[in-house]
Amino acid sequence: MTEGGGRTVYLLDPTADGRVSSASLAAGARGLEGLRWGLLNNQKPNAGSVLDVIRSTIEGRHHVSEQRLWAKRIQSAAMPADVLDEIVRSCDVLIHGVGD
Repeated sequence: MTEGGGRTVYLLDPTADGRVSSASLAAGARGLEGLRWGLLNNQKPNAGSVLDVIRSTIEGRHHVSEQRLWAKRIQSAAMPADVLDEIVRSCDVLIHGVGD
């Protein structure tokens, strides 16, 4: 409190310092023929609908060897490391669906 009955207001700046990181992109697939592919549903509204359309489109146009579907348990939480390892081992291509 300040003299005269005023109040102290604390302002917090939620922005982080800008960081620059360097990373290279993975080589893109030339096609989906014979590849193992997966879909990751982030559980946001409409993500399931978006992924259903993507799945049916891919199935109708490409001969893929295998497909898998994963779903995040909590939208904003990172996937557990063991699930990420499973995805890496079992997929050549992954589509992460965001339905916002």
